[in-house]
Formats: sequence, structure tokens, C-alpha cells
Amino acid sequence: MTEHTLQIEEIQWFRNELERKGLGVIVPVPNEATYKDKTFVICKGASDLIVVLKSAVLFIENKTINGLQKTDQVTFQNKIENLGYEYHICRSLEHFKFIINGYI
Repeated sequence: MTEHTLQIEEIQWFRNELERKGLGVIVPVPNEATYKDKTFVICKGASDLIVVLKSAVLFIENKTINGLQKTDQVTFQNKIENLGYEYHICRSLEHFKFIINGYI
């Protein structure tokens, strides 16, 4: 499974199970790969998804089973965690569901 495929599955599940019921919002973050013109990058190394729930704001990075974070992604993770937010690396839809269900 690719990171892109995983992200699509996560967004579909979240929107069907939670967002439609008013339980949260999921925001896909356009990254460096999205734009040819790098001046439009929102934030270098930003997580793939931001999930807003009543009890938490989560930052989700998707990786394949053997995928590793790039230096910019580790830097972003450190910034997020230093601000007191949670950052998770997801490698499967089941893991994503497990994380989200821990807050509902």
C-alpha cells in the first residue's frame, strides 16, 4: 500500500464515520510533492493530515511499512510535540482507527 492510498482510506473512513456526525474534522495538508512551484508549500515537513476532535488536535504522518521520515518531517514532529500536541506515524488504516478511537 502506498502512503497516498492509505491517506485516501483514512480520509474516507473518518468522513463517513465521524465528520458526518459532527465528531471531528480531518484536513489533508498539501506538501512539497503537491506543487511544482515550491513557494506554495504550506510548511516544509508538515504532517499529511491534521485531525481536529473535541478532545485533541492530532497530526498524522503516513508511511509505508518500511517508510522513514525525512529530516524536515522529524523537525516538524519535534516542533509539534514541543507545543504539546500529538504527532503519530500511521502505517495502516487499522492503526489510524485505533489512534482516533482513543479520543472518541
